Amino acid sequence: MDNTGVGRMLHFFWCLKFKDIQMLSINGILSSEFINSSVEKMLKEKNYDIKHIAVELNGKILPKNKFQTTILKDGDKLEIVTFVRGG
Repeated sequence: MDNTGVGRMLHFFWCLKFKDIQMLSINGILSSEFINSSVEKMLKEKNYDIKHIAVELNGKILPKNKFQTTILKDGDKLEIVTFVRGG
């Protein structure tokens, strides 16, 4: 079985064990801490500088003007990208 198959199998068994626990994924890490919180609240509590990030929610870029009103729920997948200056 390849790595993808192993990952799917582990995910399946994890879901069976924790089926009643609400979870979301933030940069690939599962968490229940921010269920029912706004994206803005989560970003502030995780000390992100909102001016210098982009957020993808469930495969779509989330505009900054939606951070305050978008509420995180079970099964959401967030990817947060921080812009870094360099030279």
